[in-house]
Amino acid sequence: MKNRTSEFDLAMVTRKFYCHKCGDRLARNAHTRTIKRGDPDYREHSSFGTKRVIGDIELTEYDFKCWTCNRIINPDEQYVIERMQNMLGKHILTDEEFAETEEKARAAIAKKRRTTDIVVKAVSITVALLVLFLWIITKGGTGFTFYF
Repeated sequence: MKNRTSEFDLAMVTRKFYCHKCGDRLARNAHTRTIKRGDPDYREHSSFGTKRVIGDIELTEYDFKCWTCNRIINPDEQYVIERMQNMLGKHILTDEEFAETEEKARAAIAKKRRTTDIVVKAVSITVALLVLFLWIITKGGTGFTFYF
């Protein structure tokens, strides 16, 4: 029995992406491969949460394909291209525009990821403190005194 898994970002499903050379809409392109027990990638993909997998793993990875110019673009690169297209307000980018805005787009994506990481950590800490506070209140008589 094969264990199946897919690796894709939710944005691949919810957003429309366009080729930066011809402007046509990109299609999701799936690649499926089987990872056997002795393969170097097996350890990386052999656990899902707290469960360990026994046997082969069927892994489906996605990228983008432009059917007009037969260009295949990986998701990380396409997110940078999408950011550049949004910054310039057009789908087709010249080589000069691409070179000028690529570094700015990468910096903007890195800043957004850092901000998202900070927000996620802050929410996690807040929830943990709230759970601890509620646990202490419900136990009552734990030796802690709260003054409000």
